[in-house]
Amino acid sequence: MSLLRQFALAPQEDDLAALTPKGGKPGRIIEGEKINDWLQTEVFRHDLARATSSQDIWQWLVFAASVLFFFDVLVRRVVVGFGWAVPAAVAVIH
Repeated sequence: MSLLRQFALAPQEDDLAALTPKGGKPGRIIEGEKINDWLQTEVFRHDLARATSSQDIWQWLVFAASVLFFFDVLVRRVVVGFGWAVPAAVAVIH
C-alpha cells in the first residue's frame, strides 16, 4: 500500500519549485559540485520579499497600565511637600 503523494514525509523538489512566492522573485536551486561553483551564486539578493514579524501588544498594554496604576496610587496616597524647595533654591543661588 503506497502513501498518497501529499502525505509523503519529505517535500518533493518539484512541489517546492512550483510554489508561487508572495512578492519578490522565486528562489533558485544552487547547482554545482564544487565550492567554487557555489561561491559564484548571489545569495544576498535584494529582490526577495521582505521578512515580516508580528508581536502581540497586550504585554505592553498591561505593563503601561501597571506603571500608570503605580503612579496613580503614589500621587493619591503619598504626600509630597515642596516647602523645602524654596530655601534650597535660595541657598544655591547665594
